[in-house]
Amino acid sequence: MSTYTNWKSYLPVMALSAGWLLTGLAGCGGGSDAPQRYPILGRVTLDGNPLEHGEVLILPADGKGRPDAGAIKNGEFAFDCTSGSKRVEITSTKEIPPASPGGMPDYVALIPQKYNSASTLTAEVKPSRNVSDNTFEFSLKTK
Repeated sequence: MSTYTNWKSYLPVMALSAGWLLTGLAGCGGGSDAPQRYPILGRVTLDGNPLEHGEVLILPADGKGRPDAGAIKNGEFAFDCTSGSKRVEITSTKEIPPASPGGMPDYVALIPQKYNSASTLTAEVKPSRNVSDNTFEFSLKTK
């Protein structure tokens, strides 16, 4: 008895499987149901000086929906964001060299908690493609 199977006998099953796969993939890819995003621009200072580096996290104020984030470089950030009322968190850390050779470095937060995990910063992102409508300034103080 031969273990050889004619591959042509599997064509209907393969065609049906390919159809199911393509139907499933048709809904993927962030089509028209994806939330609209708008360009935002911002400046961040810490004690009057541009924040050298860090991250800004823009979260929906109502806690529903996904956050948007971007890097802060030389006191500025720019990225696309969904519109609406937002809570803003800003973080930045400084690396502390290891105490012993081969040890792991430590990191210290440069930004007080009131601007990140316990942030009271807010922003209202307008549904506008004009970046001047969505420009934000955050002046942070360490004390």
